[in-house]
Amino acid sequence: MNHPIVIVGAGIVGASIAWNLARRGKSVLILDQTGIGKGATARSFGWINANFAETPAYFALRSAAIDAHHEMEAALGPVATRWCGCLWWEDVGAAFDAHAAELAAFGYAAQVVAKPEIARMASALARPPERAIHVAREGGADGEVIAARLTEAAVALGAKVWIGPKVTSLLRQDVRVIGVATDHGPVPASRVIIAAGAGAAALTSLPMANKPGLILRTRPLSPFLGPIIMAPDVHFRQDVEGRIVAGEIFSGDGPGQASITTDPGALADELVRRIQAHLPDQKIEIELVTLGQRPVPKDGLPAVGLLEDGLYLASMHSGITLAPLIGTLVAQEIAEGRHSSELAPFRPTRFSQRLENILGG
Repeated sequence: MNHPIVIVGAGIVGASIAWNLARRGKSVLILDQTGIGKGATARSFGWINANFAETPAYFALRSAAIDAHHEMEAALGPVATRWCGCLWWEDVGAAFDAHAAELAAFGYAAQVVAKPEIARMASALARPPERAIHVAREGGADGEVIAARLTEAAVALGAKVWIGPKVTSLLRQDVRVIGVATDHGPVPASRVIIAAGAGAAALTSLPMANKPGLILRTRPLSPFLGPIIMAPDVHFRQDVEGRIVAGEIFSGDGPGQASITTDPGALADELVRRIQAHLPDQKIEIELVTLGQRPVPKDGLPAVGLLEDGLYLASMHSGITLAPLIGTLVAQEIAEGRHSSELAPFRPTRFSQRLENILGG
C-alpha cells in the first residue's frame, strides 16, 4: 500500500508545503490538533518583509519569499494581504544609520525619508518622526486566511486533512521514520514532514528558543492607515477589514515582554494607549488578543531539510514571510529530488554533527 506524505502542522508553512506537493501529484495528509492556521500562524503580526536578516543568505531567502507571495496570489487569488509598504524607525541615531546601511549593502529597495514625506505617506500619525526607512514592497498578511486558502487548494487537488489528533511521537522501522503515533492511533506515512511551529521541539531533536508573543486586534475602522508602522514603542498596521493589528516589538524583546506571561491584559491595554498616542483621531478598541509562542530555532534562522531517513523538518520564525517560498522549495526537493541551494545554509543538520552526512550539506 502506498502511504501518503504526512505533514504535521496545518499552519501557513505546512499548508504551503501541502499545496505545492499536491500540485506535483503527491498524496498528502495534513494532521493538526487545533485547526487550520490556528497555531502560531493565527498569532502572528503578519509583516511580510526582508527588513531584518542576520546573514546575506537569509536576506536573499526573505527577499525571494516576497516575490513568492505574489506568485502564490496569482495562482490562488486574493488572500487578505495588503501591499502597503512599511515605515520603520524603531531605532534612532547610530542604530538607525547602521540598519539603513545594512539594507543598502544587501541591495534592498529601502529609502530613508524625512518628516514631510512621512507625514504625506501616513497622514494619520500625530507625531511623525524626523526620519524613517520606507520599503514600498513590504506588506501585511492574515496568515490564517492564507493557510485556509492553501489548504483548500491542496484539498481540491486530492490532499486530506485530519483535525483533532495529537501527534505524540514518530514511528520507526529500523533506521527509517515510517509514520507518526497519535492519541487516535498510528498513522503510516511514506515520509513525515514536521511543520508544527513551536511544537517541533517535542517531536524532533531541533533545539528551539521559542519566545512568547502577544498580538492584539482592534474593532474594524474605516480605511485610513497606509504603511505598516514600526515605531520604537509599538508596531501596528491596518488589515484588509480595517482592524488595527499590533504587537510591541518585532523581535519579541520589548520592555513588556515579561508581561506576556504574567499580566497580558495590562500589556494589551498599554499597547492600546501607545497606539492611541500615535492615532489620536481614531477610536482604538480591543476586539481580540492572542497569546502564543514564536517558533524560533536556537540560532534564530530557519531549519529546513532532512533530519533523518523519512523525516523532514520545516521550522522557522517569520513563517508568514517565508511560507510561499519554503513550500515551493520543499516540494521541489521531495517531489522532484531537486537539491535547493537556497536552503543549503539553513539545514537542521547544522545543530548536530551526528546528522552531517544525511543530506550532504
